[in-house]
Amino acid sequence: MSKAFAIYSEAFADTHAFYREHHQGLCDRGYYLMYGPLLDAPPILFVGYQPGGDQTDPELHLREPVHDLPAVSYYATDDWKLAVVMRKLWGRELMAASTGLNAIFFRSPRVSVFEREVASPLRRRIEAHCLPIVEALVEAMEPRLVVAIGFRTLELFGPTLPALSSPNGRVLVRSGRIGKHQAIGTLHLSGARISAVDLSAIGSFVMDNLAQAGSA
Repeated sequence: MSKAFAIYSEAFADTHAFYREHHQGLCDRGYYLMYGPLLDAPPILFVGYQPGGDQTDPELHLREPVHDLPAVSYYATDDWKLAVVMRKLWGRELMAASTGLNAIFFRSPRVSVFEREVASPLRRRIEAHCLPIVEALVEAMEPRLVVAIGFRTLELFGPTLPALSSPNGRVLVRSGRIGKHQAIGTLHLSGARISAVDLSAIGSFVMDNLAQAGSA
């Protein structure tokens, strides 16, 4: 895990420096990298679009940065809607053995707010800062399966293709890559309106892919 921690430590310091430089353009909302611990070969590494939060704190960029590594994935412990849905689909034990991070490290209540508040040149700089770090952390941790939450998350890293559709033709899962790793992206499990049947299909598809990865 020393390689992953070295990447993370440097990334955290660089992200804090980036935030100090651009905090006003980011509306003083702060930043957050990981939703779980650094792990060797976790069963699943989940990648979200960005950390939420509608608070503003103009003094945050002046404080000494504090590493944001939780002991256990928030998907196993927290009560926000996405975490609850993920535990229902895949169980607390698998969520606790897995981990997660964000593709975009800088907070915003919603992607639409982020795009409205943050100028497009700065958003491009943010992607250039964050995405290579995510790719490096994925490679260092070597998860069995990479799952992006939301199609837009996976599309940040390159082209995607439909991988699972519902009987009525709605695409439920797409395939792509995050760095050198194959990845799948689901409809956003809490942000999209998904029927119970389609949600179950997504859950089964992820578990089938995890089983296939384990037998490879």
